[in-house]
Amino acid sequence: MVRRMKPLMPGLISESQSAFVKGRLISDNILIAHEMLHALKTRDSCSKHFMAIKTDMTKAYDRLEWPFLRKALLALAVWKDQAFSRDQAGRPHVTLYLFIMCSEILVQLLQQAESQKGITGLKVAAASPAITHLLFADDSLFFCRANNDEADHLLDIINAYCVASGQSVNQDKSTIVFGKKLPTDRKLSLKIRLRIPNDGGGGLYLGLHESFSGSRVAILRSLTEKLSLRVNGWRSKFLSQAGKEVMLKAVAMAMPTFTMSCFRIPKTVCAEMISIMARFWWQKNEETRGIHWAAWPKISIPKKEGGLGFRDIECFNTALLGKQLWRMLLHPDSLLAQVFRGRYFKDSSPLFAKLGSRPSYAWRSLFSAQAILREGCESRGSRGEHSAMGRPPRSALPLVNNNLVLNDLLLQAGRGWDLNKVAIAIHPEDVQLVTSVSLGSASSDDTDSDRDLLLLVPWILWRLWKARNSLLFSSVDEPATQSLLRAREDLENWKAGLAYEDDTLCEANPTPQLTLNIDLLTGQGWTLCSVDGSWEASRLSCGLGWIILVGGEAGARLGSMAIPNVPSALFTEAEAFRWAVQCLSQTPHRKVHIFSDCKDVISALHDPAAWPSLAPLVYEILDLGQRFEEFEFSYRPRRSNQVADVLARAANQLQTYIPSLDFVIPSWLQLFIQADLQNSVLSI
Repeated sequence: MVRRMKPLMPGLISESQSAFVKGRLISDNILIAHEMLHALKTRDSCSKHFMAIKTDMTKAYDRLEWPFLRKALLALAVWKDQAFSRDQAGRPHVTLYLFIMCSEILVQLLQQAESQKGITGLKVAAASPAITHLLFADDSLFFCRANNDEADHLLDIINAYCVASGQSVNQDKSTIVFGKKLPTDRKLSLKIRLRIPNDGGGGLYLGLHESFSGSRVAILRSLTEKLSLRVNGWRSKFLSQAGKEVMLKAVAMAMPTFTMSCFRIPKTVCAEMISIMARFWWQKNEETRGIHWAAWPKISIPKKEGGLGFRDIECFNTALLGKQLWRMLLHPDSLLAQVFRGRYFKDSSPLFAKLGSRPSYAWRSLFSAQAILREGCESRGSRGEHSAMGRPPRSALPLVNNNLVLNDLLLQAGRGWDLNKVAIAIHPEDVQLVTSVSLGSASSDDTDSDRDLLLLVPWILWRLWKARNSLLFSSVDEPATQSLLRAREDLENWKAGLAYEDDTLCEANPTPQLTLNIDLLTGQGWTLCSVDGSWEASRLSCGLGWIILVGGEAGARLGSMAIPNVPSALFTEAEAFRWAVQCLSQTPHRKVHIFSDCKDVISALHDPAAWPSLAPLVYEILDLGQRFEEFEFSYRPRRSNQVADVLARAANQLQTYIPSLDFVIPSWLQLFIQADLQNSVLSI
């Protein structure tokens, strides 16, 4: 049941709720709340007129009323009335989903009040969205103007929700954070009206400090105190060095991770934590300090370089903060990205944003990870005619063309580099660096990460083990490059085996499949096209092929070409799909269905955000698909995609870098086409 509900949650639950929803993190609410509370202190329009209310629900999960739960699910159209039971609702994981679904009713009441001008949301900047609430399970944070009308309206909404759902607000644990410049008498009046006597701003929200006023070392020293208490409890256990290593890596170094994912830990606190761990590592008993035979930075280097592999706390902190910037870059429409973009990088990217004036400590922390993130990113080139090369490159010729653009160095009708033009325009030392850059869509700059590299790791390890055995027992020294090539071959054979298993499974279990009704589709005017790619690891080159199996008498019927400097087989499959769609979009075809034997590409087309390495290509494919009246795509087994595979392999072997488009299908391909049509099976 949870698996069935999980994909529905992002569409059902608003962005102001980040608990138990795929793609949302608890750190999102923490960073947004920190920025909002910072605005109450530093931004005049906020500090004079707004307040934040943090409420605590008493035994929130236990008090939820069954009638309200049923009505909430019916209102959200999650279940039919007769299909839901108490037994289903009582399951632990289901209970979490049901609670945030019920909280969505509160969200809708707040959104309705905001649209009717009953409540005004807080904006950290003019370009940022107005926010009236942030919810994470039973932790709620509300924002509104600090006046009697909005306070009464907000209180009425909370009370109405509590009466209907059975929830109860714990007034003693709830707090109010007022704008810094609000008059004292108005603060007292609002406390009495809301029946919340406690001031906030100095406590915790979702486990981390709400705001940082004063010494950050003093505030975050609690990390050192918790670590010291935990480590002191291990000293009486008589652990070996191996046991100490496990405890330090698995427990001690994991304790500050939650804080480090949102805020920069001061160097003083980092040094104190390192001192505690080093003392525990070298200490033999509680009475002596122990001799520190090596400095901590030396034993913190990776094991392959002679160290023990302890984490560098400051570097790990930077990596976690860089992850937050990376998420803003990948998900620019998320609530977190919208809030920070309006305040700090309205006209730029998170990677190139300025620190700004009077920034919050959260943004200062994220900003500190910018440099390392930029250094580790590989920008994918744009193919636009006006895409400049950046700084004027060193040239092999006496005269340098300072107006050189990227399009000047590409093949006329393809997406690859023209090696002759590159050799003329670029300094010889830079040729390999330039041609190693992957080319993306016509208007996108993105980063390139390769999932195939992760899949290659176990095969590399296996080949290294084989090479080691050959050296020891047969005195055969195999070059590292040869081991790498064999590892790539092993990976391709493994993928082929998986594809064969998929085909076998399709034959053994016909129920989840249906035979493609060719006559029905062609009768409705559909054009059926098959695409494939062939990648050669030794030359890092690929071949692309596509062919129209049925329909579309006008225009080109098939195409093939080769491309150099392609990083992976997955990128090859996606590029073959993109080129086929591009070619078909320039023909009279209006209803197009494209088949591919690569499940990863089909998955990426359904969910581009889950495949960042393919995102530029995928978005370009979807944009090109909008040129058709109807555009569909699906997976088909490799045995049903022979003809496109033949075209791709031939292009790769012949290295035909100039695109080849034919308007007539050769007779020798007809047998392959008939075989593909007979084996045409769509996977559901």
